[in-house]
Amino acid sequence: MLAATLAARRLVRAHGRPGVRAVASIGPSGRRNPKAFLPPRKGVFDDSIFETQAPPRWEPEHGGDRGEAPVAAAGEGRAETEAAAGDAAGEVPGMYDGSEAVDAELWRKTARERDRDGALAAAFLPPAAAEAMFVLRCLNSEVARVLDATRGNGGAAALRFQFWHDLVTRAGAGRGHPHPISVPLSIVMARFGLTERYLHRLIDARAQDAAMRSGDGPDGGGGGSAHRPQTLEDVEEYADATEGSLALLALETLGAGGSAEAEAAAGYVARATVMSNLIRGMRVHASMGQIYVPAELTDAHDVSPSSLLRVFRLASKQAEVSARAEELGGRDRGGAGPPTGNRTVGPSDEAALAHDRVVACAYDFAVAANDNLRAARELRADVDPVALPALLTAVPTGVWLRHFEGIGFDPCSPKLVPRGHLGVTARLWLSRLRGTY
Repeated sequence: MLAATLAARRLVRAHGRPGVRAVASIGPSGRRNPKAFLPPRKGVFDDSIFETQAPPRWEPEHGGDRGEAPVAAAGEGRAETEAAAGDAAGEVPGMYDGSEAVDAELWRKTARERDRDGALAAAFLPPAAAEAMFVLRCLNSEVARVLDATRGNGGAAALRFQFWHDLVTRAGAGRGHPHPISVPLSIVMARFGLTERYLHRLIDARAQDAAMRSGDGPDGGGGGSAHRPQTLEDVEEYADATEGSLALLALETLGAGGSAEAEAAAGYVARATVMSNLIRGMRVHASMGQIYVPAELTDAHDVSPSSLLRVFRLASKQAEVSARAEELGGRDRGGAGPPTGNRTVGPSDEAALAHDRVVACAYDFAVAANDNLRAARELRADVDPVALPALLTAVPTGVWLRHFEGIGFDPCSPKLVPRGHLGVTARLWLSRLRGTY
């Protein structure tokens, strides 16, 4: 077998392989030439066997013969490259003029998942305006989640906020961006001529809050509970920059931008909404070591930040114990668990007193929110009817404040967040039909 193999190799070296041209298989140095075997020249194989037909003639869509096509394609490629370079430099006109379609259902579902009350109110706007508000609500939720997405890293959060500033700038110019929300944002901004400054103000407010929470703020605080609003005016300024900016943009989608009465009413509604959201989120914020209750309210009731956090931590522990006891009671004895109420404090008098003080703080905060809501509704007669749908965010806020009153203004209650939204939807329908908010 070995002898036959060696003999075959000698034949290959002497005569070459069938259909392959042998060229100097052994070089002058005695080593094998890597170019020993080259593809066959034309005519080596039988043309009758490997005969092929000529490819079909290619006709370019723009006309002309075959020889002109590569030149035209190269020119088009250069034009696209130059356009991309100019786009990066900010010298290219916008690609979106507002006539394009937006996947309203996709952004509606996303907005409902992240901002249920805001999305419910936006659904009662005219269809085109509702599409715009769904996109803007999603943008707001993305910006609000920056610090959590960066795990509290202030430097990374600052870079992410700059990313959102750049995206809004490009969207305002009608130019695209890799982020999925960029194209619909460009379309709605071009369609309604939305004020770009409002979006930048929203991002700046979120960025300032994130810097304070992470300890990178100008006051040099340590973040967390060290950063908190000092007065109700601080909360109102934050509300004006965040929810208030969205309210002004909603007015612009209805063609009511610039109306002093409508903008004033929208500002009051935005303040009431933010205050009620902060009350609703007191328990969650406390679990993360954050306090958004103004210092003037806690100082008025002699509530220190540590005692406020302690009350909510005790409430969370009591809720876990009650849930576990109810589960064991129903499973082991076949009956209901121990009765539970809104009282979420321990047996000590000190804990009960701290709880009552926290309830008093929440009550004052809710009163401030209700005052802003009443101020907005007092302007109803002066507001242009065209602008009324943009103020429907007051309806979910009013519904929740009444619910909060029903549970005794207790922010520790397990019933703090009502289940379902059928009641809110029904009141939105009634308010829309009656022309109220």
